[in-house]
Amino acid sequence: MPRNKSAEHKRLTGRRPGLDCAGKRLPATVVALSVDGAPVAPVSMSEVGRAHWERIWSAPWVRPNYDAAAVVRLCELYEDREAMRASIREWGLMLPASAAAGGGRSNPMIDKLMKVESELRKLEVEFGMTPAARAKLGLTEVSRQSRLDEMMRRQREA
Repeated sequence: MPRNKSAEHKRLTGRRPGLDCAGKRLPATVVALSVDGAPVAPVSMSEVGRAHWERIWSAPWVRPNYDAAAVVRLCELYEDREAMRASIREWGLMLPASAAAGGGRSNPMIDKLMKVESELRKLEVEFGMTPAARAKLGLTEVSRQSRLDEMMRRQREA
């Protein structure tokens, strides 16, 4: 099943700047607004959450007036994810069970981790934290230099 390619990939393989390989026009790049700085992280946030807090607020399209509650939620999900992964590392994928139950059982934290991962993925897309999401928002631009462009440049210089 073919995957949809990001606008970044289409810009790299396109016919010329602004067109993909099929000759279709690519989305225009949007000028992002600058942010004065990241708000102060909540004191209850761990180091994992604070690292993601700074990374998310460094994106120029995240606005403190509108996005603060969602960024707190996203950072808390990152903290939960890290705690769950630590628990899985400590206890393993299988937990011991009674002999009457027939041996071990899978760690229930794995299912919870998958749910957190799914929610994280959704919020990362909302905040433009994936290449495809940034392309849909028109926030990325890839410089394109094809072999033909390089050959034409060398001919002009000669």
